[in-house]
Amino acid sequence: EKIDLENINNICVIGDGQSNFAAIALESQKFKKVLSINLPEVLLNDFNLIKKMGFPLNKVALLETKNQVHNYLINENIKFGMIEANNANILTEEKIDLFVNIASFGEMNLDIVNNYFKIIKSSIHGTYLYSCNREKKELPDGTITQEKDYPWEGFTKKILDEKAPWHSSYYKLRRGLIPIPKIKIPFDGPIIHKLLFYPSVKNK
Repeated sequence: EKIDLENINNICVIGDGQSNFAAIALESQKFKKVLSINLPEVLLNDFNLIKKMGFPLNKVALLETKNQVHNYLINENIKFGMIEANNANILTEEKIDLFVNIASFGEMNLDIVNNYFKIIKSSIHGTYLYSCNREKKELPDGTITQEKDYPWEGFTKKILDEKAPWHSSYYKLRRGLIPIPKIKIPFDGPIIHKLLFYPSVKNK
């Protein structure tokens, strides 16, 4: 509702969980290319989930080099591209129309988040970023991550910047309780979602 999806062809989700975003994007048929950056073991799980939903496996590719990314973007037969997190920089200066991060920037140290923002800001024709992350979170090692510390400078269009109305709680399974096997638990602190546009690097 906020942006014209007719102009969004290539999208990339960073740190997707259980293929929550990628599966919907692939099922929607609205996008030409769907990329997912994640840890290898998570990508393997994503592959199995995509397989279970009946997505054609001959339309899936693991991308490890910039040449493979270039070939993927022009190959009409490959739709879903998977990239291991340690190879994320192969997307630098590529044409990605929309980046999505839902509840995973908050799981990363700030230097890793900053590197993802460098990749996002290098998109050659400009790009949108949808971020939906906890305002503040303490990691297992005691590090505090804060959404306000992400490198937001340079985005020229702010379409959304508010508490996320749809992502305020999670579900947890309860054993032995029928007919209510799940309970809804609020997140520890507010979730902020943003939809922003970063201009083309050619215009700078």
